[in-house]
Amino acid sequence: MLANIIAGFQSLLSLDVLIALVAGTAGGMVIGALPGFSAAMGVSLLIPITYGMSPIAALTMHEKVRRQLNISWGVTPYLTGEVNSTDRIFSLSAEVALKERLVENGDTVVITAGVPLGKSGSTNLIKAQVIDEEAM
Repeated sequence: MLANIIAGFQSLLSLDVLIALVAGTAGGMVIGALPGFSAAMGVSLLIPITYGMSPIAALTMHEKVRRQLNISWGVTPYLTGEVNSTDRIFSLSAEVALKERLVENGDTVVITAGVPLGKSGSTNLIKAQVIDEEAM
């Protein structure tokens, strides 16, 4: 558990993340100081930047939720059927990401889930997991 927390802080303190934080803060201050520049204009200018973001794979047990996720840009939903343990969610998430070629062996993914499973609005679990094809 402590190793995961340390790995999370190491990722947070990496050079590329720190550069993105500084650039985003500086850019926000410059853009915010421009007269006549509205929030809607800022969003419309920043939309092209989001096209370069990593894809999001969403696993769900419910067809209705999968259809709702379909309209979220950048989210690709997958229907899993019934899953009854968090360990299965973690392994299934890694399997789907590998199968769909969203990740490669050695990549780190962030998995969120809710406990108890199947209860709406209960997202209270987050895990950073390194993809290891040999362990699956």
